[in-house]
Amino acid sequence: TPASNLRVRLGEHSIRDTTERYPHEEYTVRRKIVNEGFDRRNFKNDIALLELSHPVVFREHIIPICLPSKGDNFTGGFATVSGWGRLKYGQSYIPNILQKVSVEVLENEKCKTWFKDKGRREQIYDTMLCAGYKDGGRDSCQGDSGGPLTIKKDDRMVLIGLVSWGVQCALPSLPGVYTRISEYVDWVGIYVN
Repeated sequence: TPASNLRVRLGEHSIRDTTERYPHEEYTVRRKIVNEGFDRRNFKNDIALLELSHPVVFREHIIPICLPSKGDNFTGGFATVSGWGRLKYGQSYIPNILQKVSVEVLENEKCKTWFKDKGRREQIYDTMLCAGYKDGGRDSCQGDSGGPLTIKKDDRMVLIGLVSWGVQCALPSLPGVYTRISEYVDWVGIYVN
């Protein structure tokens, strides 16, 4: 999709309600920067930046998020994934209100073992992280892709992942897979001052 066709909405809560107490703000996109190593076959380097046409005006409901430090590891922590994606795999209904769910950040080796034990051949790279539960039940889903996985660190919210891919949604031993932001802070720094 060309950058000129993209719009970014900030402060959105209800995608159909136009009379919210805190209305969303919409920005046009000047430039889209896709990571040069992105591979759609295995979702390696599944990250892009959008340069907005105008500076963001921060408000009570539109605030920045912190980036992790390079190499930060959040394994064992509980993070929040949010989005307007489907609530169940294959379902056509899309929620009106922003949804969120808490998921455990897993060690990559554990995630690889779970996938292998389920007969899956997908690769989990070091630039990815897994979050979810052995019993399943809570996950991001179709329509959440690109959305944030956040965690609280030192009283600040930190963006630790971006929804990337998964096998259906919330299945046992098949957690969601996210782009690991701590592996991309140098790349982000090239474009963001």
